[in-house]
Amino acid sequence: MVQITRQGAVRARQVPPTEERVGGSARGCQEPRGGAPPRGELARALGYWAARYHAGQPSAARGLADDPRAAVVRAAADGARRYLARPNILHLHGVTGAMAMEILLGHIPATAAAAALAQVHAEHAALYAGVQPVDEPRPVGPRGIELAEAAVHSLDPHQVKLVEACQRGVVATGDPAFAAAAETVTGLRRPT
Repeated sequence: MVQITRQGAVRARQVPPTEERVGGSARGCQEPRGGAPPRGELARALGYWAARYHAGQPSAARGLADDPRAAVVRAAADGARRYLARPNILHLHGVTGAMAMEILLGHIPATAAAAALAQVHAEHAALYAGVQPVDEPRPVGPRGIELAEAAVHSLDPHQVKLVEACQRGVVATGDPAFAAAAETVTGLRRPT
């Protein structure tokens, strides 16, 4: 599996300071490459997020998840199915944002994890209102390297982030929605 990091194509452009940026910076601190961890970038991203954050309220009664990380990845898989139904930049962010939150969950207390999960559910309720998920996504085949190369060569940070998030989602769950979403964003998915 080829890992796409926040370096390269993503670093070449300004990445919006959202939960995705916070998640990517947290990963950089976890897995520093070629120098000091990007703690300053993480601090700026957290500051930006905190200044603009509005607490999410779950759209429906949901019990506390036994495993918030698994629940966030399931939410990302659902987002991938809805992205497949209507592939656009807005729906893409539901997947990448949830998978960025998955990175952060290992670094925050359990009470904050529950609030983060509620925020993901609230954001998805708003993002995907009226969008029915694809029931049975069928990716063309396992093409991790080809997908990663296509995303990097596009120089589009959104493609890079979605492919990377989907690769982690496939590893975590084996859900074909992640692979199909990565194929769709890179243009490697052929219409059926």
